[in-house]
Amino acid sequence: MRLTLGGQMKLMRLQSGISQATLSERSNLSRTIISQIENDHANPSISTLQRFAQACNATLSVSFSFTSSAGDLDADHDRLEHNET
Repeated sequence: MRLTLGGQMKLMRLQSGISQATLSERSNLSRTIISQIENDHANPSISTLQRFAQACNATLSVSFSFTSSAGDLDADHDRLEHNET
């Protein structure tokens, strides 16, 4: 089973051995937003995720992946182009 983004961030904090309060002090993020991130109730920016990781003395590695057939990708691309105009 894959962890959600929030689950991964919580695991990072726990593996660093720090509390939410300590993370808050180190990252200048509120304990409320930290809790919301860890419980998948917030959609943090990359900048916020970087601050979170740095406060845990960790690096942030982000990857995006999806699977689709080439035909579907072409159709999706065409739809996006038409919606942007």
